[in-house]
Amino acid sequence: MNILIQNYYDYPVAGAESYLDNVISGLKKNGNKVVRVYTKSGSKAPDFSLDNDHAYYLPYLPCNFTFIAKEAVQNYSSMITKRSLAKSGMAMILSCVKKYSEYNKLFKNEIRNLERIIKEEQVDIIFLNNFDGLISFKLAKIDIPIVQMIHDYFCICPRIYKLLGVYKDDIICNNKMGAVCLKNKCLNPLSIPQMKYLNWQTLYRDALINIPDRILCNSSYVKLNYINNGVCENKIFSQPLFTNFNKNGDVSFGKKRKILFFGRISYEKGLSYLIKAIAGLNDFEMDIVGKGDDLENAITISKTLNLDKNIKFHGWMDHQNLSLLIKEARLTVVSSIWPEPFGLAGIESMAYGKPVVAFNVGGINEWLKDNTTGFLVKHKNLEQMKEKIQLLLSDEQLAFKMGIAAQKYQQEFLSEKAYMSWLMNFFNQTIISCGK
Repeated sequence: MNILIQNYYDYPVAGAESYLDNVISGLKKNGNKVVRVYTKSGSKAPDFSLDNDHAYYLPYLPCNFTFIAKEAVQNYSSMITKRSLAKSGMAMILSCVKKYSEYNKLFKNEIRNLERIIKEEQVDIIFLNNFDGLISFKLAKIDIPIVQMIHDYFCICPRIYKLLGVYKDDIICNNKMGAVCLKNKCLNPLSIPQMKYLNWQTLYRDALINIPDRILCNSSYVKLNYINNGVCENKIFSQPLFTNFNKNGDVSFGKKRKILFFGRISYEKGLSYLIKAIAGLNDFEMDIVGKGDDLENAITISKTLNLDKNIKFHGWMDHQNLSLLIKEARLTVVSSIWPEPFGLAGIESMAYGKPVVAFNVGGINEWLKDNTTGFLVKHKNLEQMKEKIQLLLSDEQLAFKMGIAAQKYQQEFLSEKAYMSWLMNFFNQTIISCGK
């Protein structure tokens, strides 16, 4: 099977890229041809070699003219002190028209490039890993099934993270995107940028409802949220993700009283909650791996609580070095306070035989079995999280027992073999059912 895969970046950024790398590896092992299209990076060349795959960089493929208006407004702001308001406004309009005309030519040419690639590579099915380019693929003159992968709540939540308001109380939102977003103060109706962003998201939500032949997401929780926002139940499917970590199946029990957190360090990932939860624990160490816009806040909190001697911030780490820390840890914590769509860090730790403690949010309970492979904690309940972490630090036998169960579950249900078998059947059924 010849599969065209689209993604923003050709280098690791977050979980979406990790997922895609694993999928591409699995597809190639199964004898499939992979054609890659990148829309935000791709060695900045029209076509380039990437692991002997056919890879293309199409930066003008996304149907997004937002930057045109933005650039025109910036020009307008600089002109307004030099010219009258009327002349500046007219200059802005003319700038928009000119930029739109230039971009439109590049966009149409990129569509032709896409059509050429699909024809030359004899593509059987298209797999979109981001929303970038969804509308463009529909505009192309092709008759090939399109599968859209969903990793988060990008086009059904103006704040993306499904947390109400300005995160004041960190309350999870279960509402359909629309007027209720204004009522809950997730949007300011007087903010032109915010309202334009809502219109943009609505456009992509409608495109998602109408364009892909099938939609794939990483948990039943995410699937239900999209159904609640108008996606047809018959075209959206969910399948838990997988990991390639620790392919040999080695078990390394953490003798030290070590806690591990790794991943993107942003507010919704809840690292500040985790640090507050472990305040008061005795005789422990914690490794924190990752970077993000909430890193400085986490460091400040750890110092304020006098935990800076217990906690070590490592920054970003590659797979090889991260695996060493996972092996040393007694347990891993997934402290997300948003409804985590899946939580890849959890199953990556389970692959090494580590129990996981996590807030019971989003799709986490679809892979973390409470009291068996770790502990599910009530959302934002710091005392309960502290209690479960302390239990695993203190009871070596329990930690080892849960770790073995976690690895067994990962190997049986969350492995590359299980996922690729399901995905290939999904692609084949999509081609057959779509009649293309």
